[in-house]
This record gives sequence, structure tokens and C-alpha cells, in this order.
Amino acid sequence: MFVQWIQLYPLSTESLRSILATYQKVFSHVMVFRVNGATKGKDLILVGSKVPLNLDRIAERMQDPRTAAELARVGLMNDTDVKSWYVCDEKATCSSCGRGSHQC
Repeated sequence: MFVQWIQLYPLSTESLRSILATYQKVFSHVMVFRVNGATKGKDLILVGSKVPLNLDRIAERMQDPRTAAELARVGLMNDTDVKSWYVCDEKATCSSCGRGSHQC
């Protein structure tokens, strides 16, 4: 698993598409989160994995005190908070990055 933080404000649409396409090429399973919510955040968090990612396991993972503490540092207090940042998975990522320089 690999997690990448991306600041949106300095990127052109084409640059973002290229980043998403490259990420999708390396990782067969991707989740995209927008910091501070799916409609108002200025940063993205990309989660990539070779094995399927399951958004429904967030509540289970937050039972780990270390995980819960790290997420609480950025205001994510429960699985509903985490899910509110969720934007899409690899299916939507691939369709949105279709014009990037590295095709999905």
C-alpha cells in the first residue's frame, strides 16, 4: 500500500490526469480522498494497492488506537468522517484520467 498527498491548487487539469493515470498504472486498486470533504478540499490523498481496498473496513481499522490517533490529528474521528472525504475508486479514477499522458 502506498499513500500520496497531492496539492491541487498548483496543478493543471492535464497534470492531475497524468498523475492519476500513472498512479492507476502502478496500482491496480486506488481510492481517492479529498481533504476536508469531497466538494470543498484543495488537496487529494491517493491510496494505492496491489490488492483490493475496502472502504467498509475503516471502522474496524479505527479500533486500533494508533490508527485512531493518527486520523484524529486531522479531524477524522470515526469512519463516517473518513467516508465523507472519499471521492472515488479505481473505476472512476481510470475513466477520469483517460486523457492523461499515461493511459489507464
